[in-house]
Amino acid sequence: MKSPAPSHHQSNRVTLPLALLVLAVLLYAGYFSYLTLLRYHAFEARALDMGNLNQAIWNTAHGNWFRLTNQEA
Repeated sequence: MKSPAPSHHQSNRVTLPLALLVLAVLLYAGYFSYLTLLRYHAFEARALDMGNLNQAIWNTAHGNWFRLTNQEA
């Protein structure tokens, strides 16, 4: 005995929630990515600022305790 073919209405029940979920995830990711970029630009971070901590950790690991060399602008 064959099972009845699903109607067009039943197949939309699966795709509509999935489409709404995908849309919600994309909106969430886009919104918080935008906020992250706003915060980054508000702090006016530069490449030198971001490397200071890495340099101090590397120097400490190699015997120069918390040594940091900043370039004068």
